[in-house]
Amino acid sequence: MPLDVLLTLAQAVRDRVTLRFDYLPRGEGDPQPRRVEPHHLVTSHGRWYLLG
Repeated sequence: MPLDVLLTLAQAVRDRVTLRFDYLPRGEGDPQPRRVEPHHLVTSHGRWYLLG
């Protein structure tokens, strides 16, 4: 994950800012709009996850 994206997500978690983004499901066609109230950023096996 690019550092600027990771920092933006971390700030949203810290400041409790609702995020809006387009989610592209694996193997699917069109992006789907999403809203999330972020709670935590975690890493597992080299991947970052936003919990919200």
